[in-house]
Amino acid sequence: MNRIVNVIEEILKSEFEHTIVVTHGNLLSLLVIKFNKDFGFEDWKNLIYKCVVQLHRL
Repeated sequence: MNRIVNVIEEILKSEFEHTIVVTHGNLLSLLVIKFNKDFGFEDWKNLIYKCVVQLHRL
């Protein structure tokens, strides 16, 4: 989880307005769990093959 979180933190520090990160479901799940503690096993099981998650800067 630390590696993907570090990548996202570096992206957020950049001056790019929009960035696309492409990954597999397990790594995506770890990233979502970092920002949404309610995301669990059932949510992971329900991920579809082409899943899109959008994060926003606060």
